[in-house]
This record gives sequence, C-alpha cells and structure tokens, in this order.
Amino acid sequence: QSPFIYSWSTGGSGVTETFNSGDAGSYTLNVVDFCEHELDVAFDVIEPADIVWEVEEDQYCIGQFTEDLVSGGAMPLTYVYSEDSLDFAGDAQSWGGVYAGEYPVYVVDQCGQDHTFYLNFIQCDTWIPNVFSPDVSPGSNDTFQIHGLQGFPQSRLEIYNRWGNLIYEDDNYRNNWDGDGAAEGTYFYIFYRSDGKEYSGHFTLIRGK
Repeated sequence: QSPFIYSWSTGGSGVTETFNSGDAGSYTLNVVDFCEHELDVAFDVIEPADIVWEVEEDQYCIGQFTEDLVSGGAMPLTYVYSEDSLDFAGDAQSWGGVYAGEYPVYVVDQCGQDHTFYLNFIQCDTWIPNVFSPDVSPGSNDTFQIHGLQGFPQSRLEIYNRWGNLIYEDDNYRNNWDGDGAAEGTYFYIFYRSDGKEYSGHFTLIRGK
C-alpha cells in the first residue's frame, strides 16, 4: 500500500537509482510501504563486457549468414544497415545477403564504441549433393539442399524415380523438399538454374533404420 519509502545502500531514496561506469559492486534496496510491510532486495551491478569486433571475411555467398561479428559491449546495440539488401539475424549478430554487392553495417553500443563492417556478398556457384538422408539425423540433411541456390531465385527442380516417373517439381525451388514419403533408393534430378544453365544427375536417398 502506497506511499512507499525507498532506501538504497548508495544513500538514494528515489524510485530508481542510476549507476555509472566504475560503480560495479553489490548493493541492496529496502522498501517499506504504508502498512510497514518491508522488502529487502540484494543485487549486483556489473560493468559491460569489453566489446569485440570480429574480422569479416572477404566474401560471402548470397543467402549465407556471416559468423557472429560482435560480442560484448553495453547493450542494447544500435545498427544501421541496408535493410532492403541484408537480413539481420538478431541476437546472433550476423547478417545474410539478399543481393550481390558490398554493404556497410554500422554498429554502436551504449558507451559510444562503434565500428563499421563492410560485407561483400557475391553470387556463388551451385553445388548439388549426391546423397540425401531425411530422418537419419533430425535437424541435419533433412531437405535436398542445393548449395548456392539463394543466388538463383526462380530456379526449377524436377525429380524422377528409377522408372522415369516425375515425383516432384517446383518452379521456384527453395531447398525445401524433404523426400515427401519417397522410398530409399536412387533418383534422377534435372535442375534448371534461373541463369539458363541446366544440370542433371543422380542422388541416393537414405532413410533411417
């Protein structure tokens, strides 16, 4: 029941207390209400971890996310980047490219420590696997992944069984085919890349035992 009486171990008596750099340590707060109910709270104030700026790589593939480029610092961090060309992975402190090009990413923490990364995204060549194993290790190799596909949107994928029957097709394949109940065995694919190049070959689908 208000009014409340606040007694901070710092000597303060307000609803809030401000701590500055150099004030790290253990503190207490005592609160007493109108009915003389009393509450004691102990807490620690810590200094923010030193900020670390990782070194960006020379190039990244479109659709690939960078490693975590920032750690530590006084949170929250503020970012300035091309939101129409880069995807930000949030707390992971990494970015992925939507389009080819070099993009600056400016980062600053609450203490004014700042840095600018220059992320160069290129359209990488595609690579198609010859083994696909959904259900074997959940979370790994669960879908038919064409590496570098993100740089070639609107690419078509066709998959045929051993008898030449078309069992899957997609005019804008996005690495999302999970086998769709197909039996273990060998399959044939035709990949029509959006730049006009065509690839074909076989892959083996392996099911968990």
